[in-house]
Amino acid sequence: MDVFELERIRISLRQLAAEARSPYETGFVTVQYKRQLVEMKWFLEDLIENIGYFAGEESWEQERVVQLLKRKEKQRA
Repeated sequence: MDVFELERIRISLRQLAAEARSPYETGFVTVQYKRQLVEMKWFLEDLIENIGYFAGEESWEQERVVQLLKRKEKQRA
């Protein structure tokens, strides 16, 4: 998959998340957007689980933890 296609998917998901947070929509509508995001998360988790393990994956998890910790620090500041 090319980089531009992957970015297009990311943009679509960000738009879906923005709609889920929209103060101009009712909870009835926004919950459907969030549900779509959750279903996408489950879909990706299932795909990833079926691929198998690659050497070095632990470092990906470590990088993610560092990103999350930095984000929490920014929010506190």
